[in-house]
Amino acid sequence: MMRMILLILLLLLSGCSSDYEGVVMEKFADSFILGIPVDDPEAESPAYEVTITDSTVFSGSVDSFEELEEESRVTVLPEANDELLSEGQLIAEEVIVH
Repeated sequence: MMRMILLILLLLLSGCSSDYEGVVMEKFADSFILGIPVDDPEAESPAYEVTITDSTVFSGSVDSFEELEEESRVTVLPEANDELLSEGQLIAEEVIVH
């Protein structure tokens, strides 16, 4: 019984995370494709188009969108009210480059 409660609690807490960690797969003029790695090599990795605005903050190893490179490991914190604009799209409040 205790294991079931811990499992449910773990699932609830993991669903509350509002950040997205992954790798920059492709970069465009004002957005990039964020690939989320998965443990199963046969599973398709989820990908999100992350839109950059004038208010998006960059931190970590880069200071601006221009410095961001493909294959960089990043954490994206979406804008509070627009976590998912639509299927697979985010507006970034902050991008942390590792």
